[in-house]
Amino acid sequence: MLRYVILWLEKAQAKKEVETLSVHLKENGVSLMTEKEISPLSLEEVLWIVDRQDRGLALLQQHCSVIHLLSEKNAFSNIPYAIESLEAAEYSYLERIYRRYHEIPWEIVETKRCRVREIQVEDVDRLYEIYQDPSITAYMEGLFEDPKEEREHTKSYIQNAYGFWGFGTWVIVWKETNQVIGRAGFNLRDGFEEPELGYVLDVNFQKQGIAFEVCEALLEVGKADYAFSLVQALSVEGNLSSQKLLEKLGFWLEEKITIENQEYCRYLKKL
Repeated sequence: MLRYVILWLEKAQAKKEVETLSVHLKENGVSLMTEKEISPLSLEEVLWIVDRQDRGLALLQQHCSVIHLLSEKNAFSNIPYAIESLEAAEYSYLERIYRRYHEIPWEIVETKRCRVREIQVEDVDRLYEIYQDPSITAYMEGLFEDPKEEREHTKSYIQNAYGFWGFGTWVIVWKETNQVIGRAGFNLRDGFEEPELGYVLDVNFQKQGIAFEVCEALLEVGKADYAFSLVQALSVEGNLSSQKLLEKLGFWLEEKITIENQEYCRYLKKL
């Protein structure tokens, strides 16, 4: 859990910016500290903001969570995460970066009945239970035959897709039981500019309006958090339930296309 943000800065920052950041963090239960106050703190609960790359790299060697505060003279960084000013240090961003370092899945959105979060390797076994129903793979690819391969793929996906884009395919969690009941999210398909919305839902939770509830919320996330302006969705020819859902969500049929010998209806929606 993120409890402390430590400023380890060589260049003095505007007092007002530091005070504003301190108040903002305090409102979210996080204390702003300096490097001189670190001794009693648990490094597991700290996110460091540094303005010198060498300091940041040294902290990374100690398995600390670090963000690089860039400057005009130092506009590039070998540290994985960076901000251009303390004004950009919003709690939600800092908390998500902390989670990324500690491999804690991001919470994406919450609806009336569900939560959507990043996938974990531990979710793979549950996905096999969902995908074992033949209707699930009637219109989409299944999982790897070997669960070990699927776990390795998931681990790589978390590091690369989430780490690079900040979005991807997430899991849908039923709030009442905290059980994974499906997947949904956005991906980038080769040959297309628009992010693509996709979803799959456990057959036991279908025909209850859950897919609409989740996808509607994710479209809002796409617009607000990722500045998507146009989203596509591909539905296999004949998948009428999927097409009805897309139309209910406000998508229109743009064209019919063929990808790898598979016929698709390509839908678009402006956000």
